Amino acid sequence: MKKLILVVLLMVSIPLLAVDYEWNNNSGDNDFVNLNNWYEIGTTNLPAGPFTADDNLLVELAGADKAVLNSASAGRWLRAGWNDNTSGEIEIAAGADLNLSDSVYLGFGTNTTATINMSGGSLSANSSYTTIANSGQAYLNVSGGTYSSDRMSVGNGAGGRGEVNASGTGQMTFAADIYVGQNGEGYLNVSDDAGFSARSMTTGRYATGTGETNVSGSGQFTLSGYATFGNNAGNGTLNASGGSFTANRMNVGLGDAGSVGEINVSGTGQVIIDTYSTFGNTGQGFLNVSGGSFSADRMTLGQNGGFGQVTVSGTGSFELADYLTSNTGDLLFRLEGSQASVAMGGNIRSSSDFGSYIFEFALDGANGVGDGIFAQTGITLNEGVKIDLEFIGAAVDGTYTIMSTPDVFNDFTTSGLLSDDSVAAGWTYDIVTGDTLTELQVTIPEPATMLLLLGGGMIALKRRKTE
Repeated sequence: MKKLILVVLLMVSIPLLAVDYEWNNNSGDNDFVNLNNWYEIGTTNLPAGPFTADDNLLVELAGADKAVLNSASAGRWLRAGWNDNTSGEIEIAAGADLNLSDSVYLGFGTNTTATINMSGGSLSANSSYTTIANSGQAYLNVSGGTYSSDRMSVGNGAGGRGEVNASGTGQMTFAADIYVGQNGEGYLNVSDDAGFSARSMTTGRYATGTGETNVSGSGQFTLSGYATFGNNAGNGTLNASGGSFTANRMNVGLGDAGSVGEINVSGTGQVIIDTYSTFGNTGQGFLNVSGGSFSADRMTLGQNGGFGQVTVSGTGSFELADYLTSNTGDLLFRLEGSQASVAMGGNIRSSSDFGSYIFEFALDGANGVGDGIFAQTGITLNEGVKIDLEFIGAAVDGTYTIMSTPDVFNDFTTSGLLSDDSVAAGWTYDIVTGDTLTELQVTIPEPATMLLLLGGGMIALKRRKTE
């Protein structure tokens, strides 16, 4: 009797084994919850009842035979384009509620195409992974409703190409991290009034990974953790032409000399980094702000032998709440034209162990570079820092303010700040302290004075401090 009770208890305690079902649209009505449109793989059996959290669902048909869900259902795995040389398509419409206990896989096999088009309802895979394109091509399009998962990889495998589009009023949320271009090619686009949120993200994660993230319209992209673009020899890009991209920290060009990351801000786009931003930590990191705005608490350009570059042009706005520096790397900061603005609530400080520290200014005629670069708590320029100047269009003689601070301006250079090219072009510089600001001013003489200089008439130009 005891043995019988033990056997019964063991049988009760054993969980039901997962059952694999494949979509065949046998009824021809495309209805996801119509059990006649499915069969148990390896048999001809129909599902015994509504799907549960133990059932694996496979869709390998597309187009006229796609699966359409507009009511409630459940499952364990949802897979499309799983086997080589197949195509799978799933449509999720208003009224749908698909709750998965495990993962979503799209475009897993080679030579596959898989698509989820979501216009409403909800799909949740909150306890596991969403994989978009392992070896094939895969698309996750969310134009309405809510898609949620724990993690996501787009362009997961070296041969995969994946694309995720959040548009319209679609909302996508991830509890943990996402990867765009992990080992393959990945694209993540947030547009219109769509929203996207996750903990952290890496775009272009490994050497074979190439990733691109795009934010436009009024799209809202929010990360509670870090954002990395170009990691471990990968290549990652962010294009923000509208809406906002917000993260706690940003790393661009990280971990390997072959890593390349690029951030492009234009139009009305906003990139907001709550704490630290590093461009070129071992790798190469580029920030181009031609419109919209980029803001962060503080920034390091060039670290651990890396190269970091910032270019602010057009109507772009660049703002740091604290300091700008470089650390055992190379820095290039370029300001173009009179409409762009650069302001720092802290200071500019070039440490003694930086690689190269170059500021470039492209002046816009008599308008120069507007207010130039402003640093609230001082500017310190060490030996080796160079300033290079040029004009956008024809040169206009005059004196221009290119840097200013209400605090102390430290010029520790002994060979002068201006580059050889700037000196050859006739530029001179002076540090002038006024009532409220100390300014780094540069002067280009009028053509007649330049002729005297070239002819040996050096008395025609009095330099207060030059190379």
